[in-house]
Amino acid sequence: MRLPYRPSTRCRILPSFLRRSCYLVCALVVVGATAAGGQTSPAAASSKVRIAIVGLNHDHVWGILKDIAGEGSAELVAIAESDSVLVSRAKGLVPPSVRFFDDFVRMLDDVRPEAVVATTANDRHLEILRECARRHIHFSTENRWQLTAC
Repeated sequence: MRLPYRPSTRCRILPSFLRRSCYLVCALVVVGATAAGGQTSPAAASSKVRIAIVGLNHDHVWGILKDIAGEGSAELVAIAESDSVLVSRAKGLVPPSVRFFDDFVRMLDDVRPEAVVATTANDRHLEILRECARRHIHFSTENRWQLTAC
């Protein structure tokens, strides 16, 4: 007899800000360990991880932006979003040095971030992952992956 699927209660118990921070920390650990090609020199250790965001249409992205801003070892360098209303809102929350693009592929080529956080519609994650993989850019998303791409 097969038991019905029951999602883990652990994920529902954690406050959303804690989950976002956990995602950011995991991304920084992975990227920080390899950002300088595996080097562990003091110069490599002091450099910030260059992060880009693709998409602003999920509400929790605003918390992720705050988490990145508060992280001393990370720097938000670019955001790709085509919705002008969301871009206007983001411009008020991020440093003026952050570049905005309406095409995420062009952003990847122009800015060359070390890590990308995708906060787009779920059906776009695989497309973004593939483009990041072609450029050897670390990738993170806020949702669980489905096995439809296998």
